[in-house]
Amino acid sequence: MALPTLDARAEEHASEYVSTESEATKLLEYVDKNCDGSLSLIDGASLRGQIAIEMLSQCTVLAQHAIIDGSLCIPQPPMARACIAVIRAFCPLLFSIRACYLQI
Repeated sequence: MALPTLDARAEEHASEYVSTESEATKLLEYVDKNCDGSLSLIDGASLRGQIAIEMLSQCTVLAQHAIIDGSLCIPQPPMARACIAVIRAFCPLLFSIRACYLQI
């Protein structure tokens, strides 16, 4: 397990944060050098989540699993249409009077 310190995010590092892409590239170089180029899990929340997404976009076979929380991610149009269709199909079932009786 590795918990990297991002540039300009710790008092002991005087380096300057440049961009999400540069952080992702630095971390990918570290993974290639020290972890044989692959991870079992990649995790990130907020800014680290953005960096994890960028790492996965640069190297699609980087990790077997990913946990991303609180990061901006734009879904693909077919996935968005599928999600909307599922919500439209099942929303009336979830919020109907019959569903309320079944929960009791």
